[in-house]
Amino acid sequence: MISHHPYEYEMYSSRQQPPAMLWTPAEATEYLAQYRGQYIRTSITGFGVVIAQLTDYNPTTGTVDLNVYFTPGRPPSFMRVNRQDLTAIVPLGFQPPPEILAPPAPMPTTPTTPAKPAFCSWMPWHPMCQ
Repeated sequence: MISHHPYEYEMYSSRQQPPAMLWTPAEATEYLAQYRGQYIRTSITGFGVVIAQLTDYNPTTGTVDLNVYFTPGRPPSFMRVNRQDLTAIVPLGFQPPPEILAPPAPMPTTPTTPAKPAFCSWMPWHPMCQ
C-alpha cells in the first residue's frame, strides 16, 4: 500500500535501484566464459561505467582481462581486474558498439570578429571603433 505522505513516497519511489544480485563463483565462471570476446558495458570499481571487450577470465584467480575504451576513436587500454570489481555487466555483442568507433563530431566553429567596445556608439572616431 502506497501512502501519499511525501516522505514515504520518496522512500518507495520508482527511482530506487533493485537489490544487486551477486553471482556465485560458478555463475561468474559460466557468464564470463559466455561473454568472452564480446563487448560489454559494465561498471568497474574506481572507474565508473565503461565499455570494454572481455578478452579472458581466469576462474582460478578470479581475474578478468579487459580492453577498456575510455575515449571514443582511441585505442583501448588493457586492464586486469578482479571479477568482484565488475558490476552490472551488459553484453553488447561481438561487433564494436558505435559509441567507441569514432570520436564525437567536433563543434562547428565560426570565425568571430572582435566585438567593438560599447563606447563606439558615442565615440565612432576612436581607433578601436574603426
